[in-house]
Amino acid sequence: MTYTDPEVAQVGLTQHDADARGLKYDVARFTVEEVDRARTDTATQGFVKILIAKGRVVGASLIGPHAGELVHELALAMRVKARARDITELVHAYPTYSQIHRRAINARYSQLLFSGKTRFLVRMINRLLP
Repeated sequence: MTYTDPEVAQVGLTQHDADARGLKYDVARFTVEEVDRARTDTATQGFVKILIAKGRVVGASLIGPHAGELVHELALAMRVKARARDITELVHAYPTYSQIHRRAINARYSQLLFSGKTRFLVRMINRLLP
């Protein structure tokens, strides 16, 4: 962690590390300016970037307000090998900065719900079922 303004925190693998290991991963990103608490505090600089491999958090980088405190949830998720889905299912108080983790993962995987493949499968199932 680097206590600068804005704060910087990192845990686990970086994208460079993951690439060097040949790891297949997804990146969940979310900007601080989209977090309601940050807006009310007018502290909207920064982002979170979470690396997810095989459905589990393997690394994260945070830049922004309270990054040094926010990194702990992701460090714990890595330590206990929690699924990324576990973070999205965890109730985060509203409005708080900690919602950024949940929203980053939701934003990344919501794209899959609306992909062409998913829409095609839903159409096919609807045709098969009465």
